[in-house]
Amino acid sequence: MNAILSIKPKYAEKIYSGEKTVEFRKCYICSPIIMYLYETSPVKSITGYIFVNNGVKDTKDYIWNKCSELGGISKIDFDEYYNNQKYASAYFINKVVKFTKSIKLPAGIRRPQSYCYTHIKFEDYV
Repeated sequence: MNAILSIKPKYAEKIYSGEKTVEFRKCYICSPIIMYLYETSPVKSITGYIFVNNGVKDTKDYIWNKCSELGGISKIDFDEYYNNQKYASAYFINKVVKFTKSIKLPAGIRRPQSYCYTHIKFEDYV
């Protein structure tokens, strides 16, 4: 199953540029292969997708120590994101596809707060 991730535009751009090769999440997402990137305001659309090999869930300190150089995020922003969380998840990106044009969410699909599962193949919309 695939997932739609809400992501800030600055982090999506770091993924597309190759600077960010790990995606951090508060919740562990069960084995999606494709993660579509829904960029939040001001973009408000799906701009591409990533393929991930696997995810790792552990304490946030362990995840930071293992993945900080790959995450494209400062320690301050990482700590703010995980605020009162004990655990963190990291997904290792092995392929990135940026669409030539962004895609608005189809009617009936709401913007995910963090993520949602989907069977839609958004690459067919481009």
